[in-house]
Amino acid sequence: MAIRDPSLDTLLLLDGESFVADADGKCWVKFLVKRVPVSPERPHGLQYSLTLHDEDGRRLLGFDNAHAVREGAGPGARTRIEYDHKHTRKSVGFYIYSDAATLLADFWTEVEAILKRKEYPVMKTLKVGIATLEQYKRRTMAIARGEYVPARNEPKVWFQSLETMSQVLSDKNRALLGLIVKTKPQSLSELAEKTGRAKSNLSRTLKTMERYGLVCFEQGPGRQIAPRVNYSGVELEMTFQ
Repeated sequence: MAIRDPSLDTLLLLDGESFVADADGKCWVKFLVKRVPVSPERPHGLQYSLTLHDEDGRRLLGFDNAHAVREGAGPGARTRIEYDHKHTRKSVGFYIYSDAATLLADFWTEVEAILKRKEYPVMKTLKVGIATLEQYKRRTMAIARGEYVPARNEPKVWFQSLETMSQVLSDKNRALLGLIVKTKPQSLSELAEKTGRAKSNLSRTLKTMERYGLVCFEQGPGRQIAPRVNYSGVELEMTFQ
């Protein structure tokens, strides 16, 4: 039987704590540490789970020494317990517990690596403007003549009226954008199933929003296209002249 880790009691003090791991509150860390009877599987008398989650609660990283793994499917499936392992969204590997300080150091190293890779980038706000054809024409001509230099925070997308903008950003379409952000569908077919809307109708709507920069498409499984929303919302700039 292994000699008991003298730092065990200190690690137990972290049980139940959580920490928001990025400035935007999209990732968070959780510690679960319990004292259990000493056994060959847990020679230190410690059951631990150190995890990193995204904003939807999905586990991005976990260091565990008691994790159920389901093998197979259907009535014949069975569950076994894995001890001392770590896993991310993409892989699973074994981790040999040495002492509490090393365990935490290794965990934080991987947490920081995930955050540094920016797997979940902060979504920006799309700035849009309202201008009549004549107003927008004057703006572009002034830029061409060198009489006006647009500020970096000026809109990149313009509508002629609030009515035109409201057609593109109707309640129904805003709900659609929110669903895409939340569920990240892998194809238009999947999105159609989630919304109950016809695929052809969705395609037309999304193509319209693509023209305004609200939606983009990336390659999904099997040559399918997956819609994505790169913005968290819209900021309106409008003058009365």
